[in-house]
Amino acid sequence: GFCFFGLFAGWEMLYGLLPGRARWQWGWRVRLAALLVFGAASCYARIWYTSGTDIERMDPHSNPIAAEPDRVVRTLTYALVHGLYAKLLVWPTFLCYDYSLNAVPLVRTITDLRLMLPLSAYLGFAHLLTVSLLPLLPRLRLSAAGASGCRRQQVLVGPIVGMAILFLSFVPMANILFPVGTVIGERLLYIPSAGLLLA
Repeated sequence: GFCFFGLFAGWEMLYGLLPGRARWQWGWRVRLAALLVFGAASCYARIWYTSGTDIERMDPHSNPIAAEPDRVVRTLTYALVHGLYAKLLVWPTFLCYDYSLNAVPLVRTITDLRLMLPLSAYLGFAHLLTVSLLPLLPRLRLSAAGASGCRRQQVLVGPIVGMAILFLSFVPMANILFPVGTVIGERLLYIPSAGLLLA
């Protein structure tokens, strides 16, 4: 839910970057500042009310990665989880209702071949991000506009918004900012899958 403040702020910034928009209008600045201040205040109030983002008395069977004391093993295994999420987004052939306990074995070394999955996922995400942001380059905007002008520009906004939805809805469940109470939850992919389809 809180990630949508970032999505709305990103939409306002994108709106200002599009050609033909008065980028530094007073109303645009006020809307963007209000979104950032209200979003930051809401996040701060939530963290203050819940006394932080750690899950107290987290069951090590629900998320054994969070209970692992070695930080390198946690980082490598979370990278594998990111790759598994990407695989589920692109090719959801095997679905499971419970990924607890040892459903995703810990990655102990950097030479584990399973790390090819997150590597390809990160490269694929970087490629999608690059392709979606290319229309913001001025020389490409001029050549892409052609005869269709405004209609073409509206079409090019879709991939950028899709990538923003994908990224901003994935970050809270990625165990990057704080530990999550589940290893993998397919139900958490509903909103990121919509972003991927838009991208």
